Amino acid sequence: MQFVVTGYDVKDGGKLRAEHRPEHLEGLNSLVDGVVLSAGAFLDEEGNPAGSSMHMEFTSQEAFDAYLENEPFAKYGVWEKIETHVLRQSISNPSRES
Repeated sequence: MQFVVTGYDVKDGGKLRAEHRPEHLEGLNSLVDGVVLSAGAFLDEEGNPAGSSMHMEFTSQEAFDAYLENEPFAKYGVWEKIETHVLRQSISNPSRES
């Protein structure tokens, strides 16, 4: 199952994000083979991180829920709001590298 996760940072959460970013990235990097399809921060008008967007693939809803429960940005309150959606992928471009 593929999931899209959008986490919106708390207001003025730059220090909190910076504090937990190493653990957040370590977790994502450990899942890069087969789970993380893409991930990154989206930016505010000044070019500062305002949240995160992740496209991931898990074997089940339960596996995804377990991941999200322990995701550092969710766990430590970096994200004030989290939206998740199951994605039925229609198009993929495997030749595109970013």
